[in-house]
Amino acid sequence: MIVEEILLDTNVLLRFLFEPERLPADVVERIADGRNRVWFSILSLWEIAIKQALRRDEFDFAPENVNALAVETGFVRLDLAPAHIFRLLGLPLIHRDPFDRMLVAQCLTDRLRLLTTDGALPAYSPMVEVV
Repeated sequence: MIVEEILLDTNVLLRFLFEPERLPADVVERIADGRNRVWFSILSLWEIAIKQALRRDEFDFAPENVNALAVETGFVRLDLAPAHIFRLLGLPLIHRDPFDRMLVAQCLTDRLRLLTTDGALPAYSPMVEVV
């Protein structure tokens, strides 16, 4: 039985996979708990690819490696659906980052709890949680 459906934003995904010590221990336990279904968005892979293409020196993650490790870890990839795009149109402009806004739209459409490091995002919904 699934206890919680969790969507990870890009930062939380990368921290869990590569630097779990940068997340609170209770968050790591929650993500690792086999009773929870953990999702990562195709949008995170897109964001990672863009940052890598811009050759940001501090950004050393390959989207194909992140995808493979996330799937190997047991996470489920959430693809972009028309319903997510339609939901985006109804979101107030609280945040300007298009990736974060789409993650919120996915979270609301699919009724997933979004774990994020961005303090502005919980203004969208109680389903968005800063970790």
